[in-house]
Amino acid sequence: MDFPQKEGVNLFMEEAKACGLNALPYKGGFFLAVPAKDPQAVCDKLHDDLIFAVPLKLGVRIAACSVSAEKMKGIAPKVLKALQAVEG
Repeated sequence: MDFPQKEGVNLFMEEAKACGLNALPYKGGFFLAVPAKDPQAVCDKLHDDLIFAVPLKLGVRIAACSVSAEKMKGIAPKVLKALQAVEG
């Protein structure tokens, strides 16, 4: 069963591929995941762009279920920017 934000997930994955963000493949569900060496620091950096992701042990989780497709536009490049700022 698809959820209404599937369009946003597809947009995120397309933008991630276009900008070179290493997002984990999306198989379904409500969350997107991006591997990170220091997930807390990446999440803290994302706060600068008013993106509130969840740090996990091995990466960053983005709740696609709570973000409209319109607001999902541009998030993938911002996540990449935060990763590059933290991890060099």
